[in-house]
Amino acid sequence: MLGGDGTSAFVTPLATLHAFQGWGDKFLATPSNGIEDTYLRFAYRPTVSGPFESVSIAGFYHDFTADSGPASYGDEIDLSVAARAGRITLTLKYAAYEA
Repeated sequence: MLGGDGTSAFVTPLATLHAFQGWGDKFLATPSNGIEDTYLRFAYRPTVSGPFESVSIAGFYHDFTADSGPASYGDEIDLSVAARAGRITLTLKYAAYEA
């Protein structure tokens, strides 16, 4: 949660919020009413055969609401697949935000 009072909000000028508030980067600047990110995460590592040594699948569901006040900012689904072969890792990320 990043707080806000309706006039000003908590600011993190040297931080990246990409890793914390969805990969769609809709909230790189904190709204004046703040933001509360309620999320659910899942991860799966299937058994691998073939050219890849490891594969990992992850997903997040985010529900964004205001810290002060009843506003709902929307929700987001994030999905990723990463596969490693030797020293190379291939990563595919997807983000879908709906206000």
